[in-house]
Amino acid sequence: MNKITAFLIVVFGLFLFSTCDIIEAPYIENHGGSDTGQFVKKVLLEDYTGHNCPNCPAAAVTAAQLKGIYGDQLVVMAVHAGYFAAPVEDDTLLLDDFRTPAGNAWNDFFHFQFYPSGMIDRIPDESSGVYPLPPGAWGATVSTELEKNAEAKITIHNDFNNSTRQLTTNIFTEFLSPQADPYHLIVCITQDSIIGGQKNSTTVIADYVFMDMLRGNMNGEWGEDVTDGQPVETNIKYEKTYSIIFKSGWIAKNCHVVAFVYNTETKSVLQVEEKEVIE
Repeated sequence: MNKITAFLIVVFGLFLFSTCDIIEAPYIENHGGSDTGQFVKKVLLEDYTGHNCPNCPAAAVTAAQLKGIYGDQLVVMAVHAGYFAAPVEDDTLLLDDFRTPAGNAWNDFFHFQFYPSGMIDRIPDESSGVYPLPPGAWGATVSTELEKNAEAKITIHNDFNNSTRQLTTNIFTEFLSPQADPYHLIVCITQDSIIGGQKNSTTVIADYVFMDMLRGNMNGEWGEDVTDGQPVETNIKYEKTYSIIFKSGWIAKNCHVVAFVYNTETKSVLQVEEKEVIE
């Protein structure tokens, strides 16, 4: 039995026996989009997790279920941060450190205290004002966000040099509706199919397969002003170019560029896009 097959068995086992991660209605058939139907709203789901978190594999199942429902309109990013993400020195299976400077900064800023938790488009709960949401609330929140019309379009062009392991990416942001507030762009690298140890309940899965893992940022923890301090204009393509040398262990064919534009004042995500590093 190969590692991928073993992982799928674990995932489906967790799904079948976990009652707290059932995706509840309502579902929607038409997921947002502009009035013309040309552009669609996409949603960012950030799963804050850690390899020493016993309940986090079940949350990953929830994220995968939602991805299966909404397809390309849902972008998932697994952020390893907090006390469950620290290496466990007395356990050889949990020595990896998947934390990133950006993930640590976001974890602190948005006041994550319990894991697994997540954010949907970095929008706080209406009643509590708290950003982190339990996995059981992800489905309904994603559905609500996808009912919105697209207010921006992001296009990603990637160029990866296999010899130098340098990625150069061009990000084009186009606002489709007037915006009074300033907006920042964050560009991230995520990676699939990373094999490592993961605690699950009272056991440790030695060959767990991590998906959608945040590996790093190309333009800092909080990104860069999309319009360079100028008022937002509609139907103009704002271009940003970034480069990064891939670290050891970053497998380009398993990596994606995730770019999202967010309101600098409220932190809420207006639009997100994802593109393979190597198509």
